[in-house]
Amino acid sequence: MENKLTFRRVTSIVLNGGMGFGFLIAVLFSMGDLYVALGSRTGFPIIEIVYGATGSKLATSLMMSGIIFSAITSTWANLAAASRTTWAFSRDNGLPFSSFFARVRTQCRFQTLTSSY
Repeated sequence: MENKLTFRRVTSIVLNGGMGFGFLIAVLFSMGDLYVALGSRTGFPIIEIVYGATGSKLATSLMMSGIIFSAITSTWANLAAASRTTWAFSRDNGLPFSSFFARVRTQCRFQTLTSSY
């Protein structure tokens, strides 16, 4: 079981790293002038790069909404991982006020206190 989990984690890192590298290459090839992108009126160079590549405000908005959606969902995953780590430390008495944070609701068997902070 441990080998399968390790393989899945490494595969996830390799696949996501490959996709991130592909995105980086695509952005760099379609970027155009660096100083135009850095001097964007929006304050976000990636919006200027995508607008320069597409030439359409609608296409830029749709592509940026995909990036923003990805950022929001990855933030949720990071928050869930942090709450699980906090709960595990509290369960093992590794944090101040561990008895408070280590509580698990019996109705849903979920660590609500660490997930809500």
